[in-house]
Amino acid sequence: LVRPDSGQILVRGSGIRRMTPRLAMSLGIGMVHQHTALVERATAAENVFLGHEPRRLGLLLDRRAAASMTAGLAASYGLEVDPGAVVEDMPVGARQRVEILKALARGAEILVLDEPTAVLAPSEVRPLLEALKRLASGGKAVILISHKLDEVSAVADRITVMRAGKTVGGFEAGANPREIAALMVGRDPGVPPRRRRGPPGGEVLAAVDLRVRSRDGREALCGVSLAVRAGEILGIAGVDGNGQRELEDAVSGAAKPCGGRILFQRRDVTRASRAGRIRLGLAHIPQDRQSEGLALDMSSEENFLLGSHANPGTSTFGILRRSLVRRAFSEAAAEFGISPADPSARAGNLSGGNQQKLVAARELGRKPALLLACNPTRGLDFAATLSMQSRLAGESDRGAAVLLISSDLSEILALSDRVAVIRNGSIVRTFESPLPDREEIGQWMVGA
Repeated sequence: LVRPDSGQILVRGSGIRRMTPRLAMSLGIGMVHQHTALVERATAAENVFLGHEPRRLGLLLDRRAAASMTAGLAASYGLEVDPGAVVEDMPVGARQRVEILKALARGAEILVLDEPTAVLAPSEVRPLLEALKRLASGGKAVILISHKLDEVSAVADRITVMRAGKTVGGFEAGANPREIAALMVGRDPGVPPRRRRGPPGGEVLAAVDLRVRSRDGREALCGVSLAVRAGEILGIAGVDGNGQRELEDAVSGAAKPCGGRILFQRRDVTRASRAGRIRLGLAHIPQDRQSEGLALDMSSEENFLLGSHANPGTSTFGILRRSLVRRAFSEAAAEFGISPADPSARAGNLSGGNQQKLVAARELGRKPALLLACNPTRGLDFAATLSMQSRLAGESDRGAAVLLISSDLSEILALSDRVAVIRNGSIVRTFESPLPDREEIGQWMVGA
């Protein structure tokens, strides 16, 4: 996908002069991207076998065979996927599983995975890591790109550490995770965020018997009721695809409920627009930063302005005050570590982690009364993850209500005052502080 400026790529000892995606596939290299590269209107099975479809009579596409083969492949690797589901209707976690199956279906001998567990629930991570170990023991070469040290340590035979685009060191299996983290960030990475955890204030957000239909028309939220108070973080834990997306859309204003009510600052906002909710004090870090958080063809500065371009401090009589905007962006870029800090840089050219930082800088800069944070640390490195989690804790300590929807159960447990478990579109259990261990919450997530 990217042509090197210098250096060499060797596959099985032979130098490759000019690598292309087609050549890589022919050499048995399979890539699983952090951001899925799937055909939205096609089914999971059609995506898995895209370009090498099973056929009948040599001509006709055999969809039944593709679905059967996808189901078999999914079962063998413990990756739950509905072969007939249309990708645009699937949650992010299911799309990632389709990407992994897509690479495996091509018989990849060299498998490169970029943050493959970023959107998976704890119950889904272990089968995937076991699948990677089976692939390696079967003779395949596996490159796992990840900042989750516990997962890397669980499966890696060797660990190579990169920082600022350079290889800075390596470890054998069994290395001390703190030493690895220190090499990753160039210093001691610090400690996880600590909350003051004072008594919560008044109720900021309430969902009452909330019902929301998914894009395919089914009822994805089935009478959900919850409340978030000022100075409190409520974590929503669940296997991806159990109604988290619909809850996010309903609270943010992207989807209109088919039943129930949403109260924000004691006002009924069930039918209110997203702009109206922003004016009331809502900030939103979406789970899909590329399609929902950013305008990729616009500059970083323009994206930083979204939602606040009409504010008195930003414009006068509808004319942007460019010098003030640029100064505000530069300060935010320095504070959040956005790189490059060039305000004219196209947002689509930023790395995934820097796109996430840009969204967070814009949303947290609003000093919101309610922060809706959905997988806020996805794609961030180890140090940036700790920094983001500290910022979320700081928002709560400042008095904001935080609704945290995350597929990372460790993150939920580290930050939340209370945890609500969502399964099949319903809140099946709410845990108060002190919270139980991840195994107990995980059992409620999967209905064990």
